Amino acid sequence: GGEDAESIDAALMRSRSERETPFRVVTPDDYAAIATSTPGLRFGRATALVDQIETRGECVPAHLVRVVVVPYGTRSQPVPSEGFLRAVDDHLQQHRLLTDRVTVEAPTYVGIGVDAEVRIGDGYAAAERTAAIEAALDDFLDPLSGFEGGGWPFGRPVYLSELYEVIESVEGVDYVPDISVHARGETGREEGNVTIPDTALVAPETHSVFVRGGH
Repeated sequence: GGEDAESIDAALMRSRSERETPFRVVTPDDYAAIATSTPGLRFGRATALVDQIETRGECVPAHLVRVVVVPYGTRSQPVPSEGFLRAVDDHLQQHRLLTDRVTVEAPTYVGIGVDAEVRIGDGYAAAERTAAIEAALDDFLDPLSGFEGGGWPFGRPVYLSELYEVIESVEGVDYVPDISVHARGETGREEGNVTIPDTALVAPETHSVFVRGGH
């Protein structure tokens, strides 16, 4: 009624895998990795920000660690439940350094909508190219799978130059005369680009694409 003994090859593969899994957190990446390994949770993303804090009478400096967690979800702005946050916090407390103070929190989202004027080539239908452009923008701005495929980086600004590139990469687009961005949430502006807080992600909202040309 037992099972076959683990083969040597299988044991070596398990050993390599376990060596790559942190069991005691030291760096921000360790905190994010441990958070996403919380048992029973389906994760989307996580990041950690570390600040040194002043402590009196302590030989070892203490750190305040903010772990931002995003559950997997089909909504455009996934938000963790209170139970999700508590489960991650309990898991991290078992692995954190004694000198670290850890908090677990939900991300903030900045909604991004793009207004663009686009010229398309002959032989392309305007309605079809409009839908393709809006889909490309949605894919690029997706918090879980956007940007370069791994989700929008926490705290990364939205650059107009990259939005131009996204639209110009759509089949049938000749050029983009003008782009502007409207943002909802805690943001700043630098030369037309949108800046967001370190714990924030962007999420696509309604775009307004005006297409000229084609037939």
